[in-house]
Amino acid sequence: MANREYSPEIGDRVGVLKNEGTFTVTAVDRVFRAANVRLMFSEYRLEQVPWDGLVSLKKMSREDVNQAVARIVMEATRIALPADERDPSYLEIGF
Repeated sequence: MANREYSPEIGDRVGVLKNEGTFTVTAVDRVFRAANVRLMFSEYRLEQVPWDGLVSLKKMSREDVNQAVARIVMEATRIALPADERDPSYLEIGF
């Protein structure tokens, strides 16, 4: 679901619910809480899209992406391991 707190700015990259692709905000109407958007690399446009129908696609740095991936892998691994194997001492190798 779209973030109700999001207020788009001209130039923001957004997703539009029920539409595929990345759009760029070309105009913002603060009175009616709507925006005009254009599909990137295309002339396809949508007008007066309610803010509730927009999903912000803020740029993420490579480090942000790597941290998100690491967190997801860690959480998935934690869930997949049996309870007794979640103890870090289990991972210690003793020769």
